[in-house]
Amino acid sequence: MKKDTKHIPVLLQEVMDTILIKPKDNVVDATLGGGGYAREILRKRGVLIAIDRDPDAVEAFRKALSQEKEFQSLCEGKDFHLVCGNYSQITEILDSLDIGKVQSIVADLGISSDQLADEKKGLSFSLEALLDMRLNSTESIQTASHIVNHWNKENLIRILRDNAQEFNAVSIVNAIIEARKKSVIRTTKELAEIIENSAQGHRKKIHPATKTFQALRMEVNAEMKHLEVFLNASIEKLESCGRLVVVSFHSGEDREVKRIFRTNARGCICPNEFPLCRCGYVPRIKILYKKPISPSEKEIQENPRSRSAKLRGVEKLIMT
Repeated sequence: MKKDTKHIPVLLQEVMDTILIKPKDNVVDATLGGGGYAREILRKRGVLIAIDRDPDAVEAFRKALSQEKEFQSLCEGKDFHLVCGNYSQITEILDSLDIGKVQSIVADLGISSDQLADEKKGLSFSLEALLDMRLNSTESIQTASHIVNHWNKENLIRILRDNAQEFNAVSIVNAIIEARKKSVIRTTKELAEIIENSAQGHRKKIHPATKTFQALRMEVNAEMKHLEVFLNASIEKLESCGRLVVVSFHSGEDREVKRIFRTNARGCICPNEFPLCRCGYVPRIKILYKKPISPSEKEIQENPRSRSAKLRGVEKLIMT
């Protein structure tokens, strides 16, 4: 049974201060989740295009808004579009709605409290559930259980290191391989216990299974691949002076966001020895903050899950 949760949007004020919504602006919330940003976009009278790959999240938000007097009239008009789809499909989604350029796009790359509390998704090591981790079961047949029980040692180590920067990847993977020789690893609790036992003697601030679960979820849902496509497509879909804001929660995602933003913010990429530019590259965006914005101590105290959040924002340059 799914537990009741309270969704707390991370860095809400900072996000809203960055995207600068005006009434009737086309604004994409590319990762709807619990709808914290979406509600604020509606309050500011933006035209909301809310996207989530998780059909449960889409339906939960639709149902919640239908019961909230503040938003009932807004949801009945043309200023509200709720779409179940992957944010990497942002171009196709906007084209299908006959929306060209947009003024603002925001994406929160974290997992919502509702998704973590949903036992059938098997995302949390604190709940007893089957090892699934698919955010949308129609997108892929590959589950976390398949990866844990069938992938070879080298690939398991790779995803733990690449997706989650897990320094204890080798010892964790060795423990998983030894355990699966005895019986199939079927549940979140079984996997968490295997990892916890492998980490005995190691003092950690976070649960030793945290990064492994993160890495598996990212692999199951191909999150890094979709992130790259989304970022480049979003920059293309912004109108001049439009803004894109991304909130990430771990260093791998933040590095990818930073890399793509820097690539699109630089001009000529010709070798230094070239006397004249031959590539023709011009900057497409400007980076709004030299360093990412992090939550305040007050926000971290009120919402501990926000502690690792980093906000980066860019503005589309006027293209001539």
